[in-house]
Amino acid sequence: MPMPLLFALALILIAFLAYVGRYSGRLRVERSREIAAPLAEVYAAVADFATWPGWCPWLEHDPAIVLQLAGQRCSWRTAPAGDYEIVQRIAEPGRRIVQRIVSREPFRYAGQMHWEFTERDGRTLVTWRIKGRVAFALRAFMTTVRGALELDLRYGLDKLAGQLERGGQGAAYRIEYLGLRDVPASRQVSESWQGPISGLRTAVDGAVGRLRQRLAAAAIAPAGEPVAAFQRTNVKQGTTACRIGIPVADEVVALETATTPAHRAWVVRLSGDRAALDIAWYEAMQRLRIDDCQPDPAIPPVERYLGDTLTELLLPVRGT
Repeated sequence: MPMPLLFALALILIAFLAYVGRYSGRLRVERSREIAAPLAEVYAAVADFATWPGWCPWLEHDPAIVLQLAGQRCSWRTAPAGDYEIVQRIAEPGRRIVQRIVSREPFRYAGQMHWEFTERDGRTLVTWRIKGRVAFALRAFMTTVRGALELDLRYGLDKLAGQLERGGQGAAYRIEYLGLRDVPASRQVSESWQGPISGLRTAVDGAVGRLRQRLAAAAIAPAGEPVAAFQRTNVKQGTTACRIGIPVADEVVALETATTPAHRAWVVRLSGDRAALDIAWYEAMQRLRIDDCQPDPAIPPVERYLGDTLTELLLPVRGT
């Protein structure tokens, strides 16, 4: 190999190591949630690994998972990637639990999980905390690792609440995996929008209202439920660009329209609070990975609004 090329590669390697070296690799993620159930019941559900399949977020990703239990040790593997081991270290009934966690895939990290329980007038405040260190190669992606774990902890506490609270008080939402579906070609009267993800719900409501008025003025009936097709999303910056539309049967010359070709999509349904859409998207991508499906970048993913409390996520996939 020519010396100039070797020199250039060495400079690139040094620059990369210097960049990664800026990050310590230390990881700390924490979520809390109040659960309307007695402290003893909440503590028991966390302390007993046999209950984990009902609420643990990491077990959500692969329906074929089987826990391996051995005393105070719990481990499992998922396909094509996923390898976890948790060992109970300290258990103080009614107060706290400390567990050792090792994740080899999809993110390599090791550390401790701390659980704290506080009684509040018959309810229980649960704090779930992970402290550890990620592998050196992942230090440049700490934001991604931290964001994924934050969603995991939030979803796990929500599922734990839904399982323990009487009358389903904690089940503010439910995620269903509908699998691969054929999506027919469609045309929508639409508006473009870009801005912070946090403002999307308000933007959708406003755009749908305006589009319905335009269709009514043109005496055109909608041919389906409103959608938002995401053309570009920057999770790190918290921004997105999308087209918000209402399907129509025929071309509408007087109004701005967009078309979507027929395709196959992995479909996930969120029932309930749309504040959980970020969790639904994250879980949908996990299932896409587990099922070894490749996203199709030529077709934008879509949210389809089937009512005030029902949303479908459509993730176009390649070659299925």
